[in-house]
Amino acid sequence: MEELIIEAYGKVNLALDVIRKRNDGYHDINTIMQQIDLKDIVTIKDREKGIKIECNNPEVPVDSS
Repeated sequence: MEELIIEAYGKVNLALDVIRKRNDGYHDINTIMQQIDLKDIVTIKDREKGIKIECNNPEVPVDSS
């Protein structure tokens, strides 16, 4: 794989009910979601070593924070 480009569409929760907390720390939920046209474009490329994150929005952290 040299490069993989994925469109990651947003969603809106029309209904969200938290049922209970599970033993693994997550919650069981009932939800109704609607996909919207807003999306991110995610590009994944092969690298020699490690992971590098880039973003054109200065409000999105690209370091360990």
